[in-house]
Amino acid sequence: MSNHPHSPHRPLIPPADFSTTGDPRCPLALLLDVSESMGESVSGRRPAIDQLNDGLLELKRALGSDDLARRRVEPAVITFGGTVKVQSGFVPVANWYPPRLTAGGSTPMGAAIHTGIGMVRQRRREVAADGLASFKPWMFLITDGSPTDDWVEAAQRARDAEERGDFVLFAVAADGADHSVLSRITRRPVLSLPDNRWSDLFLWLSDSLQSVSSSRPGRQVAIEPWMV
Repeated sequence: MSNHPHSPHRPLIPPADFSTTGDPRCPLALLLDVSESMGESVSGRRPAIDQLNDGLLELKRALGSDDLARRRVEPAVITFGGTVKVQSGFVPVANWYPPRLTAGGSTPMGAAIHTGIGMVRQRRREVAADGLASFKPWMFLITDGSPTDDWVEAAQRARDAEERGDFVLFAVAADGADHSVLSRITRRPVLSLPDNRWSDLFLWLSDSLQSVSSSRPGRQVAIEPWMV
């Protein structure tokens, strides 16, 4: 018997394997700020990193409750805090277990964007090589600060790629984020995230991806706007 207590981040049973199914795939690149400020408690509130971890678990639960989404949506987690780290690659929700994130370091957002773009393009090539269809990938960037690296080239690259239709990119501004920077990264309105709305944000993301994954690849899907 294991001496380790069960954790919501630890699989309790072997996950189902959907790698051989013919379902179309919907890659979701989560670019998450885990810099030092994310671990700070402001005015007695829970640190943003704790709410982010809870949000990832909520995303897993909500997507996992939808039969199509759990087979088709493929989350990957890229964090930036001091360094850029790929916490988990693209796998179906049924096989995905959110990592437990900790905060520390600077905010190399530009490098994280480059990494995310590269991973999304590689995943689309892999899906095509397997003879499968794919939905337009989603990139979902969340930050509470400003980049501490050279981000301008990454921002232009992201905007150009989104204009070509390579992916859908949403930038989320938690308290303290630099909206002017984020508005140069995505062609879409920056999503504001006030305190205590982390769970709502991830539920909105789940609902949106459930709508996408239940449609047909290439079809335009209307999603509910994020409202604060």
